[in-house]
Amino acid sequence: MTGSAIEKVFNKIKKDNSRLSGFVSAIGSACTIGTGGYLKEVFPQLKIVGSEALQCPTLLMNCLGGHRIVGIGDDVLQKLSCLGISSISNVLSSIKLAKWFETNENDLIFTGLYRLS
Repeated sequence: MTGSAIEKVFNKIKKDNSRLSGFVSAIGSACTIGTGGYLKEVFPQLKIVGSEALQCPTLLMNCLGGHRIVGIGDDVLQKLSCLGISSISNVLSSIKLAKWFETNENDLIFTGLYRLS
């Protein structure tokens, strides 16, 4: 569902020169990296990035970090109190993706942000 929702939003907001250039998702988050498979079929040029915060190194160290709840940060929450660590990782990774591939105003990158309740 996330992939088709992103496709619909992109088609609604795109301009003549717009392209869906990237999709970033924290590993194990609700905005699953599996969404990238669907998007890659629809947008073959799409770059897909799996992101993870050092506080939750699922890929890097095959573990959940200092806490046992994926998406909840250990130490950064005071600065971004409405976002979990996965959301923060998504934003930072989207910025890095944009810089790495030297994107411009025609490139759109989608990611997910999750509000803590």
